[in-house]
Amino acid sequence: MYSRLISILMLFIFTVPILAEPPKDLRKHVKTLKNQTFRLKIAVVKLNYPMGKDEHPTNVFADGTVAYRVRTGDILPSEKGKTFGEALGKSLASSIMEGGNKIIGTDPQSFVEQVRSVNKKYAGQVVGVGSRVKIRKIKLEKKYARISIETESEIVTRIYFQFKKKKYDLDDFKQFFDTTFIVGTPSTGIPTDEVPSSD
Repeated sequence: MYSRLISILMLFIFTVPILAEPPKDLRKHVKTLKNQTFRLKIAVVKLNYPMGKDEHPTNVFADGTVAYRVRTGDILPSEKGKTFGEALGKSLASSIMEGGNKIIGTDPQSFVEQVRSVNKKYAGQVVGVGSRVKIRKIKLEKKYARISIETESEIVTRIYFQFKKKKYDLDDFKQFFDTTFIVGTPSTGIPTDEVPSSD
């Protein structure tokens, strides 16, 4: 009985894939960035929902593309009697495409407007290029990194580095970081454009 149990355990150990830990030099580098202040090279979007879950749709990709995306199922209003299509609406801004169950855009203001056309209770905050932000936390996941930032006006949101591969290293991370941030003198103010919620 015990020998059979040991055999099963050994089979489990050697067949279940082991998740690789991020390289040591990358983990060390990430620690040095915490609480450091940088200016943004990109616009960052945060979606605020009253008494509900905030959404952080800003994604950076390896080719330098910045895209804002959110699952429509996460933002649809709970209105009985309306089909998914009716709730989503038929018109999409030129920079927006509805990919399956996602709203995706490359222009931050158009993206926020499209989200609000689906659910007007959402308020969108766009943190503009050149804004001064502090790195609060960096979480290294399997295929992406989650960068938590805070502006001088205390807007807290996240940026996702979408590596799209199982193994990424320090050079990969630095490439994404250089796409997103610059080190410079403090900006005179945070050029944040907040789109108010309205019924």
